[in-house]
Amino acid sequence: KLNFPITNTDIILHHYEYEKGDDYVNKKQLHYLDLCLEKEKIQPENAKNFNDIGTIYRNYKQDTKKAEEYFKKSIKSDSNFIKAYNNLAEIHVSQNNLKQAAKILEKASKQKQSAQTFSNLGMIYAKLEDFDKAIEAYRKALKIDPQRPRALSNLGVVYLKKGDEESAVRAFKHALNMDKKNISLYLQLAALYDKRKDKENAIKFYTYLIKMKHPQKDIFEKRIAVLNK
Repeated sequence: KLNFPITNTDIILHHYEYEKGDDYVNKKQLHYLDLCLEKEKIQPENAKNFNDIGTIYRNYKQDTKKAEEYFKKSIKSDSNFIKAYNNLAEIHVSQNNLKQAAKILEKASKQKQSAQTFSNLGMIYAKLEDFDKAIEAYRKALKIDPQRPRALSNLGVVYLKKGDEESAVRAFKHALNMDKKNISLYLQLAALYDKRKDKENAIKFYTYLIKMKHPQKDIFEKRIAVLNK
């Protein structure tokens, strides 16, 4: 709980952040912004408060300049507040300033080891086509938190870009064990096995996609017929 004499602003942002189009939600967030700005006067070094202000400016007011200002304030206030680094890097990614985003997250990773930071670094390195660094970053993320199917899936994509199909298959299958409803993983594995002329596994994964009523199930049925000839 906060020691804040005006009102308690410790509202969880994610309660609202997935419904941006809702007028009620937007009003809630803008009210929360007013409270956070008042709180800034009382607690001028509160890293979480700065980060929350930046998040609202970015997500609800579409003011990336102010958002960036507050994320930087958050980092200055607490150099170990990793969420602010990731939020600041996200702004630079949205502006296609990938090298700057990478620098921010590299600094964050030296301050505190975070699976989210390394996952985001992996994504940025992959976009920069620095695949070795991307693989290293995803591996670090998974070492901290092995239960990250998205990081595993992204790692598989990077392996594919490097031409390492065997490692890609392992990554996709591992991800699928954690996220059995992820259609993109079935698609990746079906296509990979088909490309590698592994008829049995290709048919198996095309069949899964048909059973899941994928929009392209007719194409998969035709492909199975060709593979069975």
